[in-house]
Amino acid sequence: MQPIPRHWSRVEARVEKPGRGPVPVPLWGWSAVSLADAAAVARDRAAELTRRGLPGGRSPAEYYPARPVREEILEELPRDGAQEDRHAGDLLAVLTRNRYGATVLSTDTLLIADVDVPLAERRRPGLLDRLLGRGRAADGADPADGADPAAPPALLAEADAAARSRIDAVLGARGDLGIHVHRTFGGYRVLVSGSGLLPENPAAIALLEELGSDPLYVRLCRAQRSFRARLSPKPWRVGMRALGGSWPEGPSDRPAPSRRRRQWVESYSAATTGHAVCRRMSWNGVEPTTAEERRVLALHDRLTGADSGLPLA
Repeated sequence: MQPIPRHWSRVEARVEKPGRGPVPVPLWGWSAVSLADAAAVARDRAAELTRRGLPGGRSPAEYYPARPVREEILEELPRDGAQEDRHAGDLLAVLTRNRYGATVLSTDTLLIADVDVPLAERRRPGLLDRLLGRGRAADGADPADGADPAAPPALLAEADAAARSRIDAVLGARGDLGIHVHRTFGGYRVLVSGSGLLPENPAAIALLEELGSDPLYVRLCRAQRSFRARLSPKPWRVGMRALGGSWPEGPSDRPAPSRRRRQWVESYSAATTGHAVCRRMSWNGVEPTTAEERRVLALHDRLTGADSGLPLA
């Protein structure tokens, strides 16, 4: 899979904005190789944005799916037989910590789709805010988590049935694929083995859409060339505030977790004990086609507590 950059360099460009004149715009450059390469990318992006100017609103250069995820790398998992000086294609998966503090799996080995169940008239934060840990999560509680107490149970059951119907339709149509269905706090997660589809492949995009994945998640997969799955609970579901902040925290030439971050992670690890992210529901019996698919499936199920029977968070 495409590596997640380890090196980041931040610059500030002064860019013309209609009606306001020059405004400061922070930009990041990135590299999987070196800080010098990251700095060069940052300078090139700043020069391009300065030349183009801002049409108004948020800078399109920093639109989330248009750039690599800027997250702390916790672990890189090499493919079977990969050399120590491996190239990008030798990566099986990467574990990172996202903005609100959860551990996230990125991989192109398995297709992964989270299928949210609409929660009747309840205003939910957008996927972009949830991926970045923004919104009410920082207050320690997300009002979109769980069923709307004012929503009629029949309406909630109907929404759940609609989501499950989409999954069942794919199960019926794609008997050649291994389809693993898990229950999550807010809906379902579907892991698909045997497709061989890379995230940017139009057939992968079509399958994600058939399953009912959020359109922004679909765009993110295509742009990042990886599927993503949260492996640890959302902090506000276990009584904690979101991690917040940004990565890297300190000097970009020495990215390391701050004391505050380390203390938060320690508290979060204790708070998440006794909770699972998803629960295994069904599998259509089609075996994974490769040992690497089996490795990623086993990793996902172990870290999410899929067979633990613990409450979901």
